[in-house]
Amino acid sequence: RASSRGAPRVGASGAPCVLHMNGSLAVNKHNLLEALRGALSADAAVRVPYEAALAAWEAAPGYATALLSVYESPPAGCGGAERLLAVLCLKAAVGRRWNERRSGEPAISDAEKAEVRARLLPATDEREPALASQLVLTAATIARLEGLAAWPALLPALTASCTRPAPLDAARGLSALYRVVKLQASRRLLAHRKAFFALSEQLHAPLASLRTSHARALLGRVQPLLGGPADQPIAGSGAGGEACALLAIKTERQLLLHGYARAHASQARGCNRDARCLRYTVSMPSICDEFVSIVHKAALASVRDFVELAAAASSAELALRRALDACPLAPTAGAAAATADALLTADALLKVALVAAKTLVEVQEVQPLALASCVGRALAVAASELGSRPFSAGSADGSEKLLVRLTTLLRNVVCCASYAAAAPGAHRPHGRPPAPEAVACEVAVRSFVLSSGLASVVHSLVTRALPLGEAELLEYADDPEAWVWEEAASREGASLRRCAERCVSSLAEQAAARAAVQAVQPRPVVVQHQF
Repeated sequence: RASSRGAPRVGASGAPCVLHMNGSLAVNKHNLLEALRGALSADAAVRVPYEAALAAWEAAPGYATALLSVYESPPAGCGGAERLLAVLCLKAAVGRRWNERRSGEPAISDAEKAEVRARLLPATDEREPALASQLVLTAATIARLEGLAAWPALLPALTASCTRPAPLDAARGLSALYRVVKLQASRRLLAHRKAFFALSEQLHAPLASLRTSHARALLGRVQPLLGGPADQPIAGSGAGGEACALLAIKTERQLLLHGYARAHASQARGCNRDARCLRYTVSMPSICDEFVSIVHKAALASVRDFVELAAAASSAELALRRALDACPLAPTAGAAAATADALLTADALLKVALVAAKTLVEVQEVQPLALASCVGRALAVAASELGSRPFSAGSADGSEKLLVRLTTLLRNVVCCASYAAAAPGAHRPHGRPPAPEAVACEVAVRSFVLSSGLASVVHSLVTRALPLGEAELLEYADDPEAWVWEEAASREGASLRRCAERCVSSLAEQAAARAAVQAVQPRPVVVQHQF
């Protein structure tokens, strides 16, 4: 484009610019590379016109495939920044131009869509982390916009990549599958939910098997670390194993939360919207009932496994940290490697316990009867952790976060209206008998409340979570008003004290649990102010 004096405009590389800012120039690799380089300039006067050119090219035919060409086979002089920007531009173009949003607005053609899908599928196995995350998000966005049925090759390729023997290769496959499943779960129309129910039935068993194998491998590293030779690194501790376990758990969490109809809704509300919608939209209710039952049984088994996984991971993590604190290793190269591996394993185990506990809290909220076979065990695990796990209040460490989630789970279970409605003599507005799962949950909760378990939990909360630490007492003595303001502004999900306060107050409102709260006699603490 000529300037007012007739001289050609200078591009980002110093050569005459060949771009027409009106977007009329044909899209090819050479012009696109020049625009990408210009858009990376730190000078706003240079960068803004190139950004406008890239935005104008989104509507041009061949733009998406040209960006893929820059990523796949970069020309000479094309660095990692240009490739990453090309992928980012592709993701933006897919989000804005994949489907026609308004009448007359240009969109990517069907032929170009097919080419993008075919060329993007192998790119989901990219090894560069920054490129891989954006390419996977692009593929997941396409699958969300048009559904997995329009891309039949995507899911088999991802599931096959998850089972590769190398941990890093399997982690890349699980990361791609997790992004795709997460975006599929965000589709909320009834037809989309039914499609995700079918996807959950297809993926639940393979994912549960992957989660079990990777979690067992991670837990299996604890005993050699505790009893093996201290001056040798542990075999089989390559990078990627921890990521595989976490990604498998996170993917299964999406299936548990969104992948099955709420076949047994809250008895207190007497509603069952998911099952009712499914029955009204299929011609054979018996098939619908059988489908819901199959998925619900899979969820019951997975929830029970998550309770045991949270308990095992937490116990192994504490054992590793106590062993490291009790027996410091000699300052040798082999001992340093063994210590680093033990710390890495302990951190991974804590993350696994955190995700498992978070999954249990969320599943109990959206489908309380999914815990029918493990309510008693979940309450016992929460009570044990609240009474024994060390933590540093206010430090935002993983131990406090785990205790917050277990406290939330315990409070929700004990105060759940769906369980209380199944108690003998409870009022049921619609007159229907309670579901067997609700009866099992109510019996387990009542047994826990009437036993010494609830009293020990309340004692642990009042004596361990509610009291102020020495540093907090000094801070309060220095500026009480500021301390009270910060305490009031803290979030319940991040502060164990705030979570314990709500838990104790909620338990005190329950007639059956009120005695356990009143029986606790906390030790008074006197704060001396300096004036």
